Amino acid sequence: MIPDVLETVRINGSAIISTDPDLLELFPINGKLPELCIVVAVEEALGHCSKAYRRSKLWDVDYKSKEHAPSLAQLMSDHLNLDQDMSQELDDGIENDTKERMY
Repeated sequence: MIPDVLETVRINGSAIISTDPDLLELFPINGKLPELCIVVAVEEALGHCSKAYRRSKLWDVDYKSKEHAPSLAQLMSDHLNLDQDMSQELDDGIENDTKERMY
């Protein structure tokens, strides 16, 4: 899905998750390699009708949530009943992981 785009491409087939170093070497970004990749054997690819997106008004500004969605750390902290200090540590860890490990 691409924000504000109603058309999509549907792909049918099979896939495997791979950690093969030779495959990972094909996908460097900013000097980093991914930890895994997905290899898809496409059996069928076709444009998909946009009716569902149009009916859902998914990208319509009037229908976008006005409420702030909780962060991953907030969700985890609430679920695990973590105190404020641990919740902040979790939030910092998630932010750092995104900066340091995301390629």
